[in-house]
Amino acid sequence: MEKILERALKNPSKLSYLKSKIVLGAEYVPFRSLDNVLALIVAFDPKVGYIVNNKIKIKMGGWVRIRQLVKSQTGIDLLEHDLEELKQKDRVDNTLVIADDKLFSKAPTQGFIECRLLGNNEDVIKASNNYVHQRTKENAYLGVDINDLIEWDIDNIIIIENFNAFCRFNEQHVKLIEGLTGLVTVVAYRGHHNRHIKLIFQAISQKNCKRYVFADYDFAGLAISESISKSIKAHGHILPKEPWKHSEKFNAMSVKDNRQNQSFIRVSLPSLSPYFEHIRDKYLAVPQETLIARETPLTVVDA
Repeated sequence: MEKILERALKNPSKLSYLKSKIVLGAEYVPFRSLDNVLALIVAFDPKVGYIVNNKIKIKMGGWVRIRQLVKSQTGIDLLEHDLEELKQKDRVDNTLVIADDKLFSKAPTQGFIECRLLGNNEDVIKASNNYVHQRTKENAYLGVDINDLIEWDIDNIIIIENFNAFCRFNEQHVKLIEGLTGLVTVVAYRGHHNRHIKLIFQAISQKNCKRYVFADYDFAGLAISESISKSIKAHGHILPKEPWKHSEKFNAMSVKDNRQNQSFIRVSLPSLSPYFEHIRDKYLAVPQETLIARETPLTVVDA
């Protein structure tokens, strides 16, 4: 078997294409290029069919041969197996069906969120339905299925931009946030390497609790906060409290190279405009790590 056909038979989209055609059982199938998976199959096995006038003529029994070929190469029966269902299963389940369990299985981290529970131990245990037995220690975090988190009776969830800040954020930092109320707060990492974070944010947007975003105090941070706030239907942004009253302090904390690289960024939410103008006018770019290390007073700004 040609390598190009081997690769094609390990491509989920091409297998889905074959399934759609085999279900129809058409005698003629139009195609555009010779790398079409059906064209590759008839080139490999002429008993399946042949090409005529930009169409593939499937011979009697040709679809049966295609079904057998795919099953011998992948373990998938194109008529018996639901490919969309396989995509929702993990590798442990799919290894019972598929020769290459990576072929259709969902990503190992799909549906998981990195988070930390803050509050006193008794409240955290109760809020998480005994999922944990104490608040999360500093520099530690949990990998939690989003469906479990949605069931927790928490008061707030804060999406945090940077991983180090996420790991170090603790109860003392929660107390720095004016306008944040409640007993139990979940801080969650925004997961910028997580290809499935949009689905996570969609689930969070339906969570019955207050939802906030905390990012760097710079143009990029405001843009990230604006974007995530829309995705999770946030109640507010967590920003420095009246930073324009302490411009010298913020200037001393700024990383000028970061600011220079962000001059093109804009935001559109009216609630962020005073902060955008302050960053612009004072040429600021303050990492959130610096904000929490200096115990900078913070406040909730309506989204």
